[in-house]
Amino acid sequence: MKRTDLRALRAAILIALSLTVLSCSAMAKRPMTNSESRAESRRWLARRAEWTNGPWSGDDRPFAAARNSIKAKASSGESLDADLEKLTRSVTAHPDNALNEFCYYYTMYQKLKQTTNPDMEFVIRCGEVDSLIVKHSMPHTYNFSRIAFLCSVTGYQDPMLIDIAKRLVAHDPSDYVCKYQLVNLLLMRPAVSDKLLGLKYAQEIIKSQPNKSSPYAQIAFAHYELWQITHKESEARSAIATYHKYLQLVPNTYLRSQFESFIAVMQKSIH
Repeated sequence: MKRTDLRALRAAILIALSLTVLSCSAMAKRPMTNSESRAESRRWLARRAEWTNGPWSGDDRPFAAARNSIKAKASSGESLDADLEKLTRSVTAHPDNALNEFCYYYTMYQKLKQTTNPDMEFVIRCGEVDSLIVKHSMPHTYNFSRIAFLCSVTGYQDPMLIDIAKRLVAHDPSDYVCKYQLVNLLLMRPAVSDKLLGLKYAQEIIKSQPNKSSPYAQIAFAHYELWQITHKESEARSAIATYHKYLQLVPNTYLRSQFESFIAVMQKSIH
């Protein structure tokens, strides 16, 4: 396979889900007029900036308590369906209650994690977090910002999310989930410095979570990307070795053929 073909394959792997989510979301909404679109864009960008850069000065205790309770229930394997139905009614009846909104999105996020083959409509609902971000009652708390990020990145891995992801990781360096998503976002960026930072974070995850398999795929992909840019044989060797490690850990991955294609091209480049 030619290197240009592999670049196209790489792009497909990175954006297939996000494009599907965007197209489905777009079809579900009424087309806005130009003036409505401009006003909505200005409002959205202002609240996005507030969410990304605003101080976490609000009382985070109710959100932290709700997060712990929902996570404990999800970790026990107990069904979240009844809770989600109740919360759906609650956020509809009380749209300005930030804690209800938080519980709704966090429960939805945990349910998505429980589901082996989630329905695309459900992924879209989880990813449509703009309503949570642009609420006029948006609280400035860490846990609220965290779930808004996790839901948003689930729906669409937008590089604009990198700044809030970096803030979340700086606040809690042990947060595997946010750090893992930050790595994905950084590897989408073309700059070598971003790919090196993504590689650094992925290596940190492996050190703290040695039983996790996904970070090996991230590390391999980072080395593959760096090889594409620098053509250094050392990057190709590192990528090949790490891809083999990942395939040993996850032999039935649906990406196996793609990773083996990457390996084959890099092996041809090694003298």
